[in-house]
Amino acid sequence: MDSIQQQNLQTLDALGSQVTQKIAELQRLLDKHDIPQPSFAPNICDNIDQTPDSKLEIIPVKTALVEAARQIYVLALGPREYLNQVTLADKYDAAVMRAILVFEIDKAVPINGEASYAEISKKCDLAEREVKRFVKFAITNYIFYEHRKGYVSHSAVSALWATDADERNWALHNIRDVYLSTISFNDALSRPGFKGSDETNKTPRNILYGDSTDVFQYMSSDTQRWNAFHGAMRASKKFDTFSTSHVTEWSGWKKLPEGASVVDIGGSYGHVSKAIALAHPHLKFCVQDLPSVVSDAHKSLEPELADRISFSAYDFFSGPQPETADVYLLRWVLHDWPDKYAAKILRNTIATMKPGSRILLVDVILPEPNTVPKYKEKSARATDLQMYAFVGAIERDVDMWRELIAKVDSRLEIVDIQRPSLGGHGILEVKLNEGTL
Repeated sequence: MDSIQQQNLQTLDALGSQVTQKIAELQRLLDKHDIPQPSFAPNICDNIDQTPDSKLEIIPVKTALVEAARQIYVLALGPREYLNQVTLADKYDAAVMRAILVFEIDKAVPINGEASYAEISKKCDLAEREVKRFVKFAITNYIFYEHRKGYVSHSAVSALWATDADERNWALHNIRDVYLSTISFNDALSRPGFKGSDETNKTPRNILYGDSTDVFQYMSSDTQRWNAFHGAMRASKKFDTFSTSHVTEWSGWKKLPEGASVVDIGGSYGHVSKAIALAHPHLKFCVQDLPSVVSDAHKSLEPELADRISFSAYDFFSGPQPETADVYLLRWVLHDWPDKYAAKILRNTIATMKPGSRILLVDVILPEPNTVPKYKEKSARATDLQMYAFVGAIERDVDMWRELIAKVDSRLEIVDIQRPSLGGHGILEVKLNEGTL
């Protein structure tokens, strides 16, 4: 029986033994890498797997520990109390966090001190009664503490928001700008014109706000939203899920000849191309994005990379790809678009491809049932719901990727699929074969 399926059948005592074992393993690894103990207190490291070496060892242990503890939580509550917790209490988690961030309650509490509810209320221009309601609920999620009655101090979680602007923006983007769109799920599932739509302006977000914009038009129309989004993208680089390491470590780079060319489509300011170029000095790169993005991108280019990385304006919907290359890299591009538009991007890409060249798709690959721990799968499924709610796009499993590629051109072939050992985005290597349509 598959190990993940076996986990689904574990008893409380078996899970308890597993937790004890994994805690001991984790403790040993923390000591080995000289990493502080996890703590709820502020000013403690925000991640227990901090280096490439420690990640390889710690993440599998941490993942097993979290999954076992999560199963214990569900089993110990029982189905009735568990469902009551989810439907009654947990539904307020995002709403409370949203209020804390929007009204900057976290910033009203000193990092290394405490503030009374009256002081917080005055700073945030809120009624003290409401501040108590929201903060006391947040405390049940280990956001803030009330060590002394009537006085609030930071926990590690709330302190991270108060001190890390990008982490704060990550939360704001998700629970202020995206979350509200979920209110319109049922309408979008059943409303004519929205039901099963492949259009990016027929989303739950469009129903909620009553507009006809796509997500990029919507985000860029408001400076606050736009800044939060870009801050969220900067924060995402700190997560293993969004790391560039598995892209730079792709085995195909070493097989390319000296001077081989890579076109980074939708590559923004070129941070991924820079990482690959530093790891593989025999390659040259052209980073493509909209004119407004690439016009100043060269200013952030390190001098030692200036002769190997160039920038070019290109809208991947506007027409055929203008560059001939050995590899066309699309990282986090196609998950922003439903099949109708993703297929168009790929058709434009292959217009100037030479047989044998590659398209490298670095993107979400949704897991197959019972292949990853449930809490890891939940994160991936949440990303898919996020794309549905806010963007009108979709995350794809392997079968869906194959279907998309087949729609584009019969000469295209997926020759390899890689998933990084630490989770996160997968890599699909697509080859253009000889022949005609």
